[in-house]
Formats: sequence, structure tokens, C-alpha cells
Amino acid sequence: MAQSNLEREWVHDFCPRMSEEYRGMCYGNSASRLIEVDPRNIDKALELCVDAADEPSRTACFSELLRYSDYTFLPGSEEFFALCNGMPTPWQGRCLRREKI
Repeated sequence: MAQSNLEREWVHDFCPRMSEEYRGMCYGNSASRLIEVDPRNIDKALELCVDAADEPSRTACFSELLRYSDYTFLPGSEEFFALCNGMPTPWQGRCLRREKI
């Protein structure tokens, strides 16, 4: 992701070409990297997960964001709530409750 200048189009071109085993990880790592680089990229990261190539990739992508939601941001911070509240059900509730997979 860093080598692509944080371009989501690159992810949508690259990740679907990966084997099913790694495709979701590709989306998830890309989304978390967007946030790691700049918290203002929360919406872009969420959109990346929503637009992932297939349901297993979307699930893996949101799982990755959930896993690092309180690692990347201080729980209770504005950024933490922006990330959690931007997730679809059931990820939003799990994020707000700080549940891990």
C-alpha cells in the first residue's frame, strides 16, 4: 500500500488477483495501513473494505480493522469512534465493545 502512494485503485487491481487464501488479508492489511499512515484516512479504509472483491474479503478486511481498532487508536478517542461507528453491522457493535476475533 505504501508503495502505491496509498491509492485504493491499486488495491482493487492487485488484491483480487491473489489466491482466495490471501485476498482478504491483502484488503485488510491495505485498509489498516491507510489508517496507520494518517488517521484522516478512516473513511477511505472503510470504503476499501466495503468495496472488497467478495464477501470473504470484506469479512477479512473488517476483521483486520477490528483487530487493530484499539491498537491504532486510544479507545474512547474521536478516531476510535469514527472507525467503529463507520463499520457496518455486526462489526460496529463488536468494535465499540472492543471484542476481538
